Amino acid sequence: MLQQNARLIQFEVQEKERKQIASELHDNILNRLSMALSLFRDDFIDTEKFKTNLKSIANDIKAYSIGVYPNWTEKSTIQEYIEKQIHELSELNRFEYEFSSDINSGEMDSTAQLHLFRLVQEFIKNAVTHGKATHIKVSIYENIDGIRVSLRDNGIGFDNKLILPGLGLESAKNRVQILGGTLLISSMPRNGVSWEFNLPC
Repeated sequence: MLQQNARLIQFEVQEKERKQIASELHDNILNRLSMALSLFRDDFIDTEKFKTNLKSIANDIKAYSIGVYPNWTEKSTIQEYIEKQIHELSELNRFEYEFSSDINSGEMDSTAQLHLFRLVQEFIKNAVTHGKATHIKVSIYENIDGIRVSLRDNGIGFDNKLILPGLGLESAKNRVQILGGTLLISSMPRNGVSWEFNLPC
């Protein structure tokens, strides 16, 4: 019986690790590869810049393989990095955006910052790819309970009762759950999508 329980625990841990790897590959590596290829294809970056991007991605793949997160959080604040990524995505996908942030990122550990970035990244990808949004608003601020994040787009929206969650939405829910937060997703056809989530400090 003890041996059986130990095997079950082992399988559960392995499954969580596989899900985490799938999440990171989906949210980070594939998105960055796609962006680099698109920028190079459309002549927004030259060959040398493209090579630099690929080297950066390769380094992060190596880091993930030994369980280490990329070191971008050591070079800039989470607010700066999120705004930089939104700006790059807006130029690539031709949408307008509003970004506001009023948090003390020094109080967030690197893991929480990484999850926060991935959540914003996932929302933008869904808004542009599935929602055909032309305007995205991102607000990050502190309240009495911790950090509150508001993500909204003006896309085509969807019916909550008819749309089944995909890997991206499941990944978002898992990230918020890992951080001990709450996530509210709301949408209506032709009325955009909004994500509201609270993360404890």
